[in-house]
Amino acid sequence: MKKSISYLLFFLFISLSLHAQVKPNKFWDAILQNNRDQAEKHINSLGKSDIEKALQKQLLSIEKGNILPENTFYKAIAKYDLEELEYYLYALWNQPYFFDNYLEQGFSKYNANAVLTLSKLNFPAGTVKEALKYLNAIIHRNNNEWEAYYASNNSVNAIRGWQYCGVFENLNQSGHEVVYPPESIAHTTTDFNANSNGFINWYDAKTDPREAYQFFINHNEYGAGVSYAQTFITSNETKRVTLRLGSGSSYKVWVNDVLLLENNKDVQREMDDAQVAFELPSGTNRLLIKLSESNDQTYFIARLTDTSGNPVSGITSAPAYKEYNRSTQSSLEAKVLPNKYHAFFENKLAEDPNNMFYAFCLANAYLRVSKYEDAKRVIKPFIEAYPRSSFLRKTLINCYTIEGDASSVNKIKENLDKDDPNYYLPLLFKFTDQGELTRMDVNELEDFLVRFQNSCKSPIIAKTAEFMLNAKRLDKSAMKKNLDDLLEITKDRISLRVTFAPAYEQVFNDKERAIGILEEVNRNYFDYSALLSLSNYYQKENKKDKALQLFEDKYEYFKTDNTIISDYVARLLKYEMYKEAIPYLERSLYNFPYAFTAMEELGDAYLQLGKKEEAIKWFQKSLSHNSSSAALRTKINNIKKVGDPINDLVSEGVYELLAEERNKISENHYGYNILLDEVAVHLFEEGGGKYRFRMAYEITGQNGIDTFKEYNIGLTGSFTVHNSEIVKKDGSLVPADRSGANLVFEGLGIGDVVYIDCEYIFSEYGRFYKDFIDTFQIDASHPVVKQSYKILVPNSISLGYKVVNGSLKEHTKKYGDYKLIEWTLENNESKPREESYMPPSSDVYRTLHLSTVKDWSVIANWYSDLVRSTMEINDVVSQTFKEIFPNGYKGLTEKERAERIYAYMTANLNYSHVSFRQSGYVPQTPSKTLKTKLGDCKDFSSLFVTLGEMAELESIMVLILTSDYGKRAMVLPNKNFNHCIVKVKFDGAYQYLELTDKNLPFQALPNSLICASALDIPRKSEAGKESELYNLGDVKRAATVFYNAADIKITEDQKTYDITTKVSGSLKSSYADLFASNGDEILKQQIQSDFKKRMGIDLVLNEITNVQNESKSASLSFDSNITVNETDNKIGEVKIFKLPTLANAYTTSIVDEKERQYPIDYIQYENTDEYITEYHISLPQGGQFVEIPQNKSFQFQDHRFNITYKQISDAVLEVKMVAKVDRKEIATDDYLAFKEYVKGILEAKETFIGYKLKL
Repeated sequence: MKKSISYLLFFLFISLSLHAQVKPNKFWDAILQNNRDQAEKHINSLGKSDIEKALQKQLLSIEKGNILPENTFYKAIAKYDLEELEYYLYALWNQPYFFDNYLEQGFSKYNANAVLTLSKLNFPAGTVKEALKYLNAIIHRNNNEWEAYYASNNSVNAIRGWQYCGVFENLNQSGHEVVYPPESIAHTTTDFNANSNGFINWYDAKTDPREAYQFFINHNEYGAGVSYAQTFITSNETKRVTLRLGSGSSYKVWVNDVLLLENNKDVQREMDDAQVAFELPSGTNRLLIKLSESNDQTYFIARLTDTSGNPVSGITSAPAYKEYNRSTQSSLEAKVLPNKYHAFFENKLAEDPNNMFYAFCLANAYLRVSKYEDAKRVIKPFIEAYPRSSFLRKTLINCYTIEGDASSVNKIKENLDKDDPNYYLPLLFKFTDQGELTRMDVNELEDFLVRFQNSCKSPIIAKTAEFMLNAKRLDKSAMKKNLDDLLEITKDRISLRVTFAPAYEQVFNDKERAIGILEEVNRNYFDYSALLSLSNYYQKENKKDKALQLFEDKYEYFKTDNTIISDYVARLLKYEMYKEAIPYLERSLYNFPYAFTAMEELGDAYLQLGKKEEAIKWFQKSLSHNSSSAALRTKINNIKKVGDPINDLVSEGVYELLAEERNKISENHYGYNILLDEVAVHLFEEGGGKYRFRMAYEITGQNGIDTFKEYNIGLTGSFTVHNSEIVKKDGSLVPADRSGANLVFEGLGIGDVVYIDCEYIFSEYGRFYKDFIDTFQIDASHPVVKQSYKILVPNSISLGYKVVNGSLKEHTKKYGDYKLIEWTLENNESKPREESYMPPSSDVYRTLHLSTVKDWSVIANWYSDLVRSTMEINDVVSQTFKEIFPNGYKGLTEKERAERIYAYMTANLNYSHVSFRQSGYVPQTPSKTLKTKLGDCKDFSSLFVTLGEMAELESIMVLILTSDYGKRAMVLPNKNFNHCIVKVKFDGAYQYLELTDKNLPFQALPNSLICASALDIPRKSEAGKESELYNLGDVKRAATVFYNAADIKITEDQKTYDITTKVSGSLKSSYADLFASNGDEILKQQIQSDFKKRMGIDLVLNEITNVQNESKSASLSFDSNITVNETDNKIGEVKIFKLPTLANAYTTSIVDEKERQYPIDYIQYENTDEYITEYHISLPQGGQFVEIPQNKSFQFQDHRFNITYKQISDAVLEVKMVAKVDRKEIATDDYLAFKEYVKGILEAKETFIGYKLKL
């Protein structure tokens, strides 16, 4: 109960602190105001106990730049109460006065002594006690004390004896949610399909049985991925136990197939981060751990204790499969336990919310297990009170570094330097920035280093600074002394000695000194970087035996580590010691049966020993796990002396064909004919394939010369150009100048033929590793003499294909273990010349579509898995949500909720697509989009869906291929989308939202989405649920209306127009951008130009007034005053004029063809649904309208046009034009009727109005 109360107090503190400013004591007030000298005066007022006072003194010392602790501090701190010390030691573990950042820097003598001293204390059973044992082991290893290392490691209470299985795909951390077979299958003789990583199974981990931590280091060659570990725990009786887990990845943990623990964040966590108590049944139990790693190698340590943290008696663990208990959630009675160290400081801070020291300890305790969001929440009240505090900013840097938010880290660094320039940290950042130091001249560098040494007090830094300054002065003698001094004072800093050693050779040409330092390190310590560096020196000295002996001496300790074995083998192969390398490669495969690098190297060794069959066997095994390796496949084919089957698929006698067919086609439209257009594809059994295409273009006119004189073949990466040349009329060849994919054909003339022959290897990764997607356009506006598409498909692969906009019969035949499918065509005549507003080529020309992807559900579920892990809710997202809904959302309708989110995003975010910021498929996290206020379509869509879910809206992301690509551009399943939007449900119907246009009204859609291809992405991938591609045709959207009301006053020689213009729907966007982006004069010029274009007369825009452009409004309106100085024509006493055109719903350009060969893709022409134009025309007093046209109505399918005239009085006439437009495609058979409809409208608009003025 006490613990529960402390949690309530802590969260109450967090809640209240959002509304109340903290008031720390004078000591902390001074530190947080960057007044460190003043803080020292208040040192005696610190703390409620001696240990707190002692620790805060050390903290202040560091803040003043004393980054090295007092030599005996660890002895003094060891005398304090152990129960209290345990908690502070856990929280401040990585502070310099305890163990510092030993993972990156190693242990100094001080830190090592601190470990040895504190580990002798009788801490209670638990995390600190066990972690100190492990640190002891690491120190022994560093000191080359291997037996002591294993003894200390073995003393750590941890579960040992595991089976591993991996590596499965984890693209963008999507693997965490994917259910792979090992989760349900503990033992099988049938291998699991890991897609591009081949077929794999459970294998016994070959780690040393004394090791406490389990590392998947041998899985590293596969890169980021999902790995599993299982062990079988036998208990003599049912007992209550606690499972404690530390890991370096996101994880899931099952006991007897029941999920007990889960965390989807891929971060590093210390020992015992996660804890769950449960009833362990008697008998055999399966413990399964899933680790999903996206960056570095993964690891874990699993410990089983009683409820007090002591080892559990009566249990054993073993990797060998046994029949095990099947449990249920209720039978295990599992309960996730809190971290007691976090609870300790949460309780203290809840009791004393102003205590910055408790907040600092709690934040650091959180950061030890990478809970950066919790750490930021703890220090947030203090940051709000002290926004320029360097101490707090330093903690924030740690938070953002773990989070991976580099932009926030850099922003803090800049502000640190600006607000507290003499603080040690910004100077340290600058000191470690070689680019910054290099830019300084001698005087600048000297001034900087003086400041730095005054702020950051460390003998190592002081000597390093002197070395750098002397290097700038080119004083090699002084540099030599500095380097000698550095070597003397870093005897306990092995990593620094290894770093400094090469400088003796590089700067002073003293290779022997460098080697001597590395030999001394290697003799007395273990540092793998030192061993590698020394081995490289020996190799340069041609001391082969010494280079190899370094590895042999350590082999016994690292024989389970394939990374080190690989380095050893690389040297053996370099020395052509192939026979000697084989046992080590076999050991690598014993460690990890799916080590494809070892497989290939084993093949290389056997090949050099003349054992070709054995070499081929290992090469093929390697290829089955590394299918994208083109070099390996070539190696196999060369040994087998197998010809490239793709060569059998292309035409023979190309030059004879060109000679025979040139000059035969007498007519074409665009300056060239196509004599040859062929594609040959070879799909590999293991995934990927080879693609070859050959094109021959006969130049018949200047347009052809202009097209091909400089030509890009459209390839990137690695590819081969077999031919790129001009074939002259006499058969002579002129090679093109080539740079990458760019070709220049010099001297190209009419009658020449451009011949291009290219090929490349392609490969995919992950679940699409065996898939192939392609399109081949058969028809064109150019005649084609010979066409073919041929593809070799393994019998194990199912290829889907379809010809659209016509037909072309395929032919299939057996080709060894493949099937050869081909489409061929000769003398394909050119299609009719292109017409304005014709549909995209994908909708009119015959096109072959190919895809091995089973269905659209595969694509939808893949993208769902891909984006799910990024859509996390943190403090930034939660705070934004509160800003959008300050009074909550429950009282709002679904539409109001959606509109508020939309309004916030369009008002505050800016569209950006920069390759290094926005990746091709994976969206940013919502918090990153909110913090940077930048994102692209998928970033905005994922943010909307995240906020929508928080507001209980049903919303999903939708992948889009915009309408300009055509309705039939995506026929078979593929990933070739170019946009992303949101689909949200309100008012009982679904609404599509475009989020990248700041000025687009809510519910409006741009033209590019009308008739676009769309694929819904489920929030969670669902096996068995079908997804289909569909067309965004008649979807719910805000109508686009262009309204003009003109008050026209006519005099003898002038007309004045007062026009109110109102645009709504997607039209608002372009006008809003026009009004927002320009000053008054430029705006006036552009609006005047727009009126001139529409009205077709010379005019003067006098002013623009009454602009109504509210961001949340569905429309924009403005008034224009226009003067036209003109005299109307006169017939007798009657003057005549035509109504000025204020809206051009229909123009002659849409019907300028006598007849059409292609439909009209009306979306290309029209962006508006309805045009409304009202005229109020006034004559001077005594004037009279005498000729008024008749009302007219026109209709074509769903197109409507009406013009009505109403004479209000002799001198006043009102006219109204309404055009309702249908943006559906107009078929060729309907063109003439549509043409008549348009002509009728244009003629009606041209009708004269007659009037008389008073004489």
